[in-house]
Amino acid sequence: MDLLQGYTSNPESSPPRKRKAVNVPLNVELPRALASAYKPKRRAMARFSESQKPELEIEELFGAKEIPSTPSQGYWQSNGKVNRIRWNTKFPTLLATASMQPGVQIWSAFEKKLMRTLEHHTDAIKDIQWSVDGRNLFSCSFDQTIACVDAERNQCVTKYQGNHRFTALATHKGENDLILAGNERGEVVCWDTRSGAIAQTYQKTCGEVHSIAFMPSQTQFITSSTVTKTSSADKGVAVWDFETGALMSKSIYREGFTCSSIEVGSIVQTLMHPIKPYFALQSHGNYIATVSTSKLKLHKKKYFGHTSEGYGLDCSFNTTGDLIASGDASGRVVVYNTKTHSSVFSCPVHDGVCMCVAFHPTLPFAVASGGWNSCVGCTLFWIWVKSTFNSFKKWQWNIPLCQAQ
Repeated sequence: MDLLQGYTSNPESSPPRKRKAVNVPLNVELPRALASAYKPKRRAMARFSESQKPELEIEELFGAKEIPSTPSQGYWQSNGKVNRIRWNTKFPTLLATASMQPGVQIWSAFEKKLMRTLEHHTDAIKDIQWSVDGRNLFSCSFDQTIACVDAERNQCVTKYQGNHRFTALATHKGENDLILAGNERGEVVCWDTRSGAIAQTYQKTCGEVHSIAFMPSQTQFITSSTVTKTSSADKGVAVWDFETGALMSKSIYREGFTCSSIEVGSIVQTLMHPIKPYFALQSHGNYIATVSTSKLKLHKKKYFGHTSEGYGLDCSFNTTGDLIASGDASGRVVVYNTKTHSSVFSCPVHDGVCMCVAFHPTLPFAVASGGWNSCVGCTLFWIWVKSTFNSFKKWQWNIPLCQAQ
């Protein structure tokens, strides 16, 4: 045991002593060092070309999504007071909202999910329009610019800088690159997105342009502007030729009220009661007026039941033409029957002014609304239920009040 521990022990009284170490020379040959071992090493870095740069994982905007078929409702908070809402006709689950903030928000309406925020302006956005193919979004702002944005990539395709605030937009269904824009001075211009320049300037109207809409033939368009004085009331609503810029008619609406919204619709013809195409005018006189598109003559029947109080409210036809919805100064969504001109649905939705309403492009009983309480709502409801006696009865869908948070 002592030999293993390196000590010698004396059994008498002396303590153990450590044995002297014996140095034995060892002939060990070490390998020669490589010169590359002493060179400084660099960390391997991945290098990508401009086309191969990795992108952040962003959810696909135009993916296939289901549309609900049962009554449902949803409300979500926007980034500011809502001025305009637009459904995407090619991708009908997407809803775009414009507010008093610089960003345009795109929502998956039935999922209540924010998909994109397009921030390409520096001031409040007054109006927005989807392109014909549904992939680009046009917006006009108080910063005196019009922008064309690729919604999928969130990239500005082209932009136009004007001299006045733009307040209204309209897209041509046949010419996807031509956009009509109206400003606060009553001017209407045709903007070509390919060249980025103004292709044509139309004659000045009487006041600020509130709304622009194309006729079903797409060869003429309608403008509604502010009535600044009683003598210019006949110029509040005018019809223009799109190609030549000539003023076709201006004595359509002479009642002295400003029309804030134009909705062109074609009522579905039935065998018993055929009705001609017409367009609706949202008036500041607390009613919706209708005008024939063939004779450009004001109809006698009007839609009463909501109040505007000077706000620029919207109106919207549903996909079948049987219903027309309107906003309300008290926060209600009011729906009328286009055949009887009576109110069939009225419910408080917003805690404040309900500025804009828009029926779904494919679902006849789905309507979206936006208010100045920074809230956006989408409701899928049933108003008419056909009974066995070949008549219609009303079914009420309870909608809770949407309050700002």
